[in-house]
Amino acid sequence: MLGFPRFSKFFSPLLTVFLLGYFSYHLIRGDRGLLAWVRLEKQYAKAERCLAEWKEKNHSLREKVLHLSNKSLDLDLLGEQAYALELAHPEDILILVPDYTFSSSLYGKE
Repeated sequence: MLGFPRFSKFFSPLLTVFLLGYFSYHLIRGDRGLLAWVRLEKQYAKAERCLAEWKEKNHSLREKVLHLSNKSLDLDLLGEQAYALELAHPEDILILVPDYTFSSSLYGKE
């Protein structure tokens, strides 16, 4: 029993240092640590950008579908779609306008 106080004298600080090191390591590099949090933030930002792109593409496609409906048929857009689907005759002349914008009055917003 004379060696026990000497053992506890070194064991207690050694255990404390080990536990601090263990928890510090997992705080930084663990599955839910700081580095994982930074990685998840980057993934979240990338997903937000991807979602914005898909929403923009969805809006664009909805506008095209609206202009191809029976109520308001846009002949220029119909010609572009026929050309894109290779349904147009090879000798047809189509003039494609890249920055074609649609008016908001077609959505019922006047």
